Amino acid sequence: MKTMHKTLLASVASLIAAASVYAADIAGTWALSVESPRGVRESTLTLTQSGEELTGTLKGQRGETPVKGTLKGNALELNYTLEMQGTGLDVKYTGTVDGDTMSGTVDFGGMGEGKFTGKKQ
Repeated sequence: MKTMHKTLLASVASLIAAASVYAADIAGTWALSVESPRGVRESTLTLTQSGEELTGTLKGQRGETPVKGTLKGNALELNYTLEMQGTGLDVKYTGTVDGDTMSGTVDFGGMGEGKFTGKKQ
């Protein structure tokens, strides 16, 4: 009987640990607000998700840009390259997801930093 309880307890603990490792499902459309050195910009982020891997598009003032990233637990990382005057600028979003919201910081390729918030649509 003790062996059965130990096995059951180990199985439950494994399931809990596995659930905490897998990322939440954040696929879909998000309304983003980004505070940058040039002011606040609104954009739409559309994501698809395969496990921890994210792909999608960011649509804003400069048109549509492909994005890639990861979601590990609730830790979010998104990257894309912004073309400015013939030069690629690597933009990196780092933050957290909590249900239908996300927030964090943005590094504009060494050209400044900002903050972002997002709400799932």
